[in-house]
Amino acid sequence: MDKKTYFVTGTDTNIGKTMASSLLAGYFHKQGYKTIYYKPIETGAQLINGKFLPGDVEFVKNHNPFLNKYETEFMNTCLFQLPASPHLASAEENITIDIKRIFQKHEELKNEFDIVIIEGAGGIMVPLNKNYLLLDLIKKIDSQVILVSASKLGTINHTLMSLKILENEEIKTAGVIINRYPEQPGIIEKDNLRSIEKYGQTRILATIKNMDDENKYSDNLLELRYEFKI
Repeated sequence: MDKKTYFVTGTDTNIGKTMASSLLAGYFHKQGYKTIYYKPIETGAQLINGKFLPGDVEFVKNHNPFLNKYETEFMNTCLFQLPASPHLASAEENITIDIKRIFQKHEELKNEFDIVIIEGAGGIMVPLNKNYLLLDLIKKIDSQVILVSASKLGTINHTLMSLKILENEEIKTAGVIINRYPEQPGIIEKDNLRSIEKYGQTRILATIKNMDDENKYSDNLLELRYEFKI
């Protein structure tokens, strides 16, 4: 079986990358693939039991018990307390983001696991340091991108711009996942899906329902529209 890495990025911060990554990790695990989640860079560390930890990693672990055998540090390389863009958090805390270390970690994970799900920080044009954007990191990692987007008005513009940048950089894109998709979509939400697929020449791989009092976290939040072929 071919091993595969999916790089989950988004059209904005807080767009739902962690939710999509968590649900995808659970999906691939249930398909029988040895799966790992990796968040190389996280800002806005959370104080948990007296220790600063990457909240996104903790969220994914909490909802995917098969990952609990791995230490949190195994799934994160660079952690910052300041909830800001990586380049700013790195400069303020005087901690260098070691890009080579991230590449090495990915190679190790790729050798050990069938599926590696990497979650980016912010959107694709977020700076990591003086020389690197997140886009540059994605380009150097052998992966397919999954772009997480919103279902609201305005998502067509943001999503098509991100897809165009990825296309111009010759980065392979598996497709788009729409987060917070209403159970009763209206004319705008339905057209968003059609328009993104048509004008972005891509596929809406899945939609994710809102997680709220009615929809607790479960596999049912993820509604696949295409099967992933490994």
